[in-house]
Amino acid sequence: MAVQWVLVCHGLITLLVLVSFLCGQWPIFQGTFIERIHVFLTFGAYDYFLRFVGAVFGSKGTNAILSVEYFCCDRPNPILQIVLAWHFNDSWKWNEFVFGAGGVCQLLRRTANGCGFLDVVRWVGQSCNLETPLKSMYLAINVQLQISNMKMRSPLSQIIYLAILGGTYYFVAKSSFGYIPGYYLSGVHRYTSLLAVGIGVLLFLLTSFSDPGTVKAENVSQYISAYPYDNVLYSEKECSTCKIPKPARSKHCSICDRCVARFDHHCGWMNNCIGERNTGYFMAFLLWHFLLCIYGAVTIGLILAGRLKELRVIYILTVYYGVENSFLSLAPHVVQWLLASYNTQILLMVFLAIVSLLLAGFFSYHAKLCLTNTTTNETFKWQEYISWQGKINEAKASAAALKASINGMSTEGKPPESKWRAFFRKSPLEDVQVVKNNIYDKGFFHNLHEIIFPPSMRSSFLQSKSKSG
Repeated sequence: MAVQWVLVCHGLITLLVLVSFLCGQWPIFQGTFIERIHVFLTFGAYDYFLRFVGAVFGSKGTNAILSVEYFCCDRPNPILQIVLAWHFNDSWKWNEFVFGAGGVCQLLRRTANGCGFLDVVRWVGQSCNLETPLKSMYLAINVQLQISNMKMRSPLSQIIYLAILGGTYYFVAKSSFGYIPGYYLSGVHRYTSLLAVGIGVLLFLLTSFSDPGTVKAENVSQYISAYPYDNVLYSEKECSTCKIPKPARSKHCSICDRCVARFDHHCGWMNNCIGERNTGYFMAFLLWHFLLCIYGAVTIGLILAGRLKELRVIYILTVYYGVENSFLSLAPHVVQWLLASYNTQILLMVFLAIVSLLLAGFFSYHAKLCLTNTTTNETFKWQEYISWQGKINEAKASAAALKASINGMSTEGKPPESKWRAFFRKSPLEDVQVVKNNIYDKGFFHNLHEIIFPPSMRSSFLQSKSKSG
């Protein structure tokens, strides 16, 4: 029994490490222990190791580690460069299969998962030095993707969503509806489940096919009045594609080929942009599907609990098999029985629970953006702005620190700082912060009202539009 609990703990720790390593840099995990684990795994552990080697062995030890790093990671690999040259040869059919029209990269680029895959490729490529094969491969893929025609909308992700939703409901109905009504559930859940799925599909259709807030020549002046320029992220300019003034918070989507007011992102699953007019539908879609997954997982759990009660499994284990009547003793046997008798229900329940956690995180992230009146697009803009301002402030702080150290060189009689204290001392540059001033954040209730009742749907917006027309 102890071995089983060790395996469970090992699986949970492995899952935590994987999530932290792959997703710890996401804005949703900012300020959490997931982000700290990600920082430690990616470069923090190596940084501490270098500092430890420097404190113990001095500069020679540090130089030895850096030499190994250069030999393994930074030196160009001639074998991979030959492979890369073969990749650039257009006569090979593999090149056309991967990068050509209708190829793998173009298909992946049009799906949500494909966008994530290419983001990983770009992140890896941009993280490497220019002369390394990974950087060259990144440049090759990026050039080929730019050459390929990738600005077409594709319903592939919408079909995948409907297939996942329909398939999940089919397997739940086929495997579990035979136990409804049961010990803990009434027969009404046969119908409420279908109603819940229908509402989910309705919200999906509303988000997919509603106007996200297209900016046109007829309404551009109203959008400019609704969203003033902050002269930080947005300033007066013209859209180079639409040839109309570009309102603040808008963006031209290259996939949909239109300017979208209060642009958040282009959602591959919806095959539509998420903007000013359909953000409320999108949030309702996320929240409802989170509740739908929770409802499905809890329903299956109650079915299994009812089967345990009806078949008197606990009584049989304790009376006939002599198992101690405690959670730690009964849990392995009950889990083993459930996996043997109801493995389909267990898999469905675990699947729904995992998807509900992902949806909860995604909804929480977007809810935070909505309640602070920020979009996903603006989040990246603010990151770039803060990074740029941070570098300026760090340069000023570094110059001030250098000046102070030069002035302090003449100070005598002070004992030298210990290596141990220097090892754990926090750099003064880490205290440099840039304040984000978001003029569109006007309070909790106003921000929520803007999501539920977008400016373009209000009577004042329509009246000003009719007057200007």
